[in-house]
Amino acid sequence: MKRVFGVDLGGTTIKFSIIDQAGNFIDRWAIPTNTENGGASIPGDIIESLKSKMATLFERGETIEAIGVGVPGPREWRRRGSRRQPWLEQHAPGPPAAGGHGPARHPAQRR
Repeated sequence: MKRVFGVDLGGTTIKFSIIDQAGNFIDRWAIPTNTENGGASIPGDIIESLKSKMATLFERGETIEAIGVGVPGPREWRRRGSRRQPWLEQHAPGPPAAGGHGPARHPAQRR
């Protein structure tokens, strides 16, 4: 059966979930948000946590179809950054509409 990962990035914890095609929660867990060094380890922490769960799913023949990530805080389009997560600009690719190869762009900046 197909599965989807949900990631909720918070200031004190990063919460994860696995959801099935019917919208049922299959699993939930959390890890502390490491904000040292400007949060430089956050992307790696997220990846390691997801890899660990993916191994278990793959052993059972289940697949991951998508990953959804929620990030708090207002987005400052003129600065092209996030007030609370400065690492986001450096480590997270933009949405597909923005080319998927850099920070997200305000719709007015897309050309």
